[in-house]
Amino acid sequence: AERSRWIFVTGGLGPTTDDFTRDVVAQFLDAEMEFHQPSWARIEDRMTRAGLPVAQSNRSQCFYPRGARVWDNHAGTANGFECAWRAGEERTGTVFVLPGPPREIAAIWERLGPDLAGRVPGHSPTSLFKWQCLGMSESALGEVVEAALTGSGLKTGYRAHRPYIEVKVWAPEPLSDDARAGIARLEAAIQPWLMGRGDEDLA
Repeated sequence: AERSRWIFVTGGLGPTTDDFTRDVVAQFLDAEMEFHQPSWARIEDRMTRAGLPVAQSNRSQCFYPRGARVWDNHAGTANGFECAWRAGEERTGTVFVLPGPPREIAAIWERLGPDLAGRVPGHSPTSLFKWQCLGMSESALGEVVEAALTGSGLKTGYRAHRPYIEVKVWAPEPLSDDARAGIARLEAAIQPWLMGRGDEDLA
């Protein structure tokens, strides 16, 4: 807190006695805990739909420091939350508290990430497009992609995760006609090796 305006904490938001992150954050903020009924309703619904008994210990996951903004977690029972803190008259910051499992962090980050981008002065929001390809090396696929996007100004990235190669493109929002045309050229160029788009389950 002495060095940064944003603090990210992950883990310790479960329903057992060793999950006390929310309590530590409340102590740091000198804030009382408040029960969040929408979080409890979401847990009850999730457990019921899964055919599991609703344990009363899960209620502990529905308490947040007073004034917290709650971030829904559609991949688990532990919602994330954020709270503002103040140190003196001028220094302010925000602590972001997320669950531990990576897939649950990712589920919250789908909404939290773009929201944070909008809080950075001078930051231009972007959209990320992803394609999963099979049957071509990363270097050869990269040449196809770069040729298709020549002059588009779009930023590219690649990730090899056997047996697939993921192609990533970042485009400024709102999408310009040139960006749309570049993405269309890219899709046409990689069509012979295209297995999936975005994060869809390739299996």
